[in-house]
Amino acid sequence: MKKCNQNKGYSLIELLVSLAILSILLAVALPNFQDTIESNVTNSQAKLFMTTLNLARSEAIKRGINVGICPSNDGLDCDAASWSVYY
Repeated sequence: MKKCNQNKGYSLIELLVSLAILSILLAVALPNFQDTIESNVTNSQAKLFMTTLNLARSEAIKRGINVGICPSNDGLDCDAASWSVYY
């Protein structure tokens, strides 16, 4: 009768080599990934600001009056001290 000697798992050396390769790849890729996330956040905030400006312009045209935007934490009160004006 033949003795079946098949491996059904990973050796400790194979596992350690795999972890070493994975850690090297993560060390290289992680800083670039963080830059990409920061760039996406910045782009989405710029798009939100442009959308707000377009909405204010649309409301001014629709109502026929001057409309402004201001910073707000709750959407109800303006906090003009949050913005600085540079001349």
